[in-house]
Amino acid sequence: MRQRNSQDKRAELSLALSADTRPTRHLNVAHVETATVRNDLADLPAVYATLEAFAAAADLPDSVRRTLLLIVEELFSNTVSYGYPDGSEDEIGVSVRLGPGHVELMLVDRAIPFDSGALSEDPNVEGTVEERDIGGLGLFLVHQLAEKVSHERDGDTNRTVILIALDRDGEAD
Repeated sequence: MRQRNSQDKRAELSLALSADTRPTRHLNVAHVETATVRNDLADLPAVYATLEAFAAAADLPDSVRRTLLLIVEELFSNTVSYGYPDGSEDEIGVSVRLGPGHVELMLVDRAIPFDSGALSEDPNVEGTVEERDIGGLGLFLVHQLAEKVSHERDGDTNRTVILIALDRDGEAD
């Protein structure tokens, strides 16, 4: 059996990222940024840099920029921390684009299947921090901040798409 080398993996990830980046009739794509990084938390700053460049080029409101960074931190960290229990090396693709009325963030990885689009139940927010169960707050927060969170699994590839409204009522810039 042939092992996939890093060039093969990168080509597959690029294909997965590009598969859903076609402009649609309703989407006016003006700004797009993409980063492919290792599945290592040390690469999160490179993802931040890509998103910050996108935010500056698209002239995003500061509240949307901060929301974008928070959501990618939660999802990227979860994928790296829990998606590769065998510690295998891989790459994660992150792309962001501007659409009418929203920012679309997409993460593509080959971690174990996990449907981040589904939120099974509200986390326990009663009681003190010591009394609460560990986990679940990050994904709950992502769902609270996003307009929509969807996930699809295609073969061994996860694709998570998050829409963030540009008009975030009641939030100061």
